[in-house]
Order: sequence, then C-alpha cells, then structure tokens
Amino acid sequence: MFHIIGKPKAIGELPTVDPASLRNMRQSVPIMIIDDEGLAFETVLQRHEFHVTVVPDIEDIAAVERYPIVICDIRGVGAKFHSPREGAHVVEEIRKAYPMKYLIALTSQKWPASFQRSFALCDKTVGKDLTLDDWVRLLEEAIAMYLDPAGRWKKVRSFLMCNNVSIVQLLKLEDQYVRAMLSGKRPFQRGDQLLELLPSNAKDVLLAIGKDVLVKGIVEGTLTLLGK
Repeated sequence: MFHIIGKPKAIGELPTVDPASLRNMRQSVPIMIIDDEGLAFETVLQRHEFHVTVVPDIEDIAAVERYPIVICDIRGVGAKFHSPREGAHVVEEIRKAYPMKYLIALTSQKWPASFQRSFALCDKTVGKDLTLDDWVRLLEEAIAMYLDPAGRWKKVRSFLMCNNVSIVQLLKLEDQYVRAMLSGKRPFQRGDQLLELLPSNAKDVLLAIGKDVLVKGIVEGTLTLLGK
C-alpha cells in the first residue's frame, strides 16, 4: 500500500516558468505545423532556433507522435481521413490518441456550432493572419506551457479526473510527481505500485509524462528555476 509520509506535496510548490528564460529550449521541443498552404515564416522561425516542421497534411495520426506541440489548420487538412469536418476531425483524433499534447487550432474562418467541440479540445485557437512577431510569441508560449511542470500536471490531473481516478489517488499521484520534480527524478515508471491501481489509459498517460519530463529536460529546467 502507498502511504504519504508527512504533508503531501502540491504543485504550488513548483516554480513557474518564464517564457523569456526558455530561449535555449527552443531547439529541444519539436513542433509540427499542419497547413495545406504552408507557412511563409517556416525558414525564418527555424533561424530563430525553433524546431518547426511544416507539412501540408498528414496521412495518419501517428505522424504527430514525436511532436509535443501540434498546430493544425482547419480548412484543407485531413484529406486521407475523408471527413467533411477536415482539420476539425484531425484535431479530435489527435486529442484522443495523444491527450497530453499542446494542441493549437489555426483558422481565420467562422465555423458552425458543430465545430466548436473541436476547438474546445485545443489548448488555444489562433487566426492565420499572424505576423512573424506573433508566431514567435505563440511558439514561445506553447513551449513554456509544455515545459511548465505545474501546468503539465494540471492538464494530467484534468485528464485523470475525467477517467474516474479518485481524489485520494490524485493526491498521492500529485505528491509523487512534485517530489520527483523537485529532486530531479523521473516521476512515474512501469512497476510503480500506485500506477498498478489505475485504469490502463490513466496509467499510460502517467508513464508517458514520466518519459517526457526525462527526455525533454523538464526536470532539468525545474532544477534550474530552483537554483539547483
């Protein structure tokens, strides 16, 4: 049985991330932009050291797997999926397959009410008339949100609550996550007793975030913010 010794840790004890401090992380976070019209600023953004890949469309949802941040156009995207909802359908499928990705919808059009559920699944919706400065700010914000340890846990917690994880379990999981982040360790690993009590989809998400914080340098970034 898993017990918390002493007062449980909470995400309020984690430092917040200042986007300006993450310039050196731009290359470490791959970003996919799906837009059938391409992106005029692609090369310029790469010169700004953003790790961006622009594609006109994707053939399957697995194409976005290695990209923690995905920006998807709505019109003219998703031809292989044969959905009249185009990019809105793609957005929904990405969220189902990869619930922890930072997802941005890209559109300048007004859409019927039936499309609003797709936009609600996104972390952000922006227009297509963005200047270079707008793009830089958008990508910096997305990277900061993805790497922010407290923000990531809030997203995970919301997913877990929607998948019938109890408040007691959430408390224990948050304690384990915060303690690991503050000490520079991987928070969740296969074989953890606490994970074995969870539904399979919840377990998979926690194992994935455990891998992410190790691979993407979120732990290292947290320790830097703490001055360690």
